[in-house]
Amino acid sequence: MISKPTVTTITFSMLFCFSFTAHAVHSTDTPESRMVAATNYLQVASMRKLLDDTIEELAQQVYPEQRAEFKKFMRKGIRIDLLEKAALESMVKTFTTKELQALVDFYGSQTGKSIMNKMGMYTAEVMPSIQQEVERVLQEVTQEDETQ
Repeated sequence: MISKPTVTTITFSMLFCFSFTAHAVHSTDTPESRMVAATNYLQVASMRKLLDDTIEELAQQVYPEQRAEFKKFMRKGIRIDLLEKAALESMVKTFTTKELQALVDFYGSQTGKSIMNKMGMYTAEVMPSIQQEVERVLQEVTQEDETQ
């Protein structure tokens, strides 16, 4: 039903989502304060909304008669709770409380909200180029392996 390039595009979109997914009032930097800050971040920069926006934009690359089925399949198939849990764990591990608070402050601002509203469209536009480049490199690696 869904082509391999589309699945690859969605995979990269998810990775892209993760790259933007990362306050607490605590002045200390502990795993607990990081978790509070990361949770606050997901409230102002909703991964669920970003994913939904990305699916909407990706659906534009699907034949019109297949769009509704594509969107239904993607929304049903992607386990957003699992992705949000992985994002939280990664943010707590990667960023300080201060860094997470900066993300909360920015993405909670009007400018940050405007950027997040455009991120799905941006992701859908840039992913085909990234996908093509990755596929090109994978093809070269495969050809190189076959000649050895």
